Amino acid sequence: FDAVATFGQHGNPLPHSHPQHDLAAIILAKVQEVTGQKVCYVIPTHHHDDHFGGITGFARAGATIITTPNNYKLALAVTRKNAMTPRIQLVKDRLTLGSGDERIDIWAMPNEQHAESMLFIHLPGRRIIFEGDLSDYIPSLWNFLRFVDQKQLKVDRVFSVHSSAPHSLKKLQGEDPEN
Repeated sequence: FDAVATFGQHGNPLPHSHPQHDLAAIILAKVQEVTGQKVCYVIPTHHHDDHFGGITGFARAGATIITTPNNYKLALAVTRKNAMTPRIQLVKDRLTLGSGDERIDIWAMPNEQHAESMLFIHLPGRRIIFEGDLSDYIPSLWNFLRFVDQKQLKVDRVFSVHSSAPHSLKKLQGEDPEN
């Protein structure tokens, strides 16, 4: 989930085609070491460099890039600069990987102001959401909470890529984010 390209670079509007440090290689090696498995998918939340910039390393390792239709051309451009033709799967509304309680629902956020197209992951069986930047900005947070309510998603914890601790949905409903 998310594909940061390098240490210490964030806030850039678009990903770099050649990051200084390939964090994808570090993450792929650690996943292999811990689980004995390879990474099959990379799911960047949105097009900003600190979320999208490392997709090439994952694609090079065989992972399918899951993104929104609005980011399709960017995914192609970033990976083709590295002489690749990636596998890309698009999410228009929702994409489900797996089935039953262990499935992963990947949702596209409509009407988002932070970035034109954003994704988040819901693990219904575990009542967990993983998101990037949706809980960091007040209009995005309100949009996100409204979406979760409308879709009646069952959620106990929300993990944000920019936070080291999970949030309860109740806490997010009652507090303003830092920005």
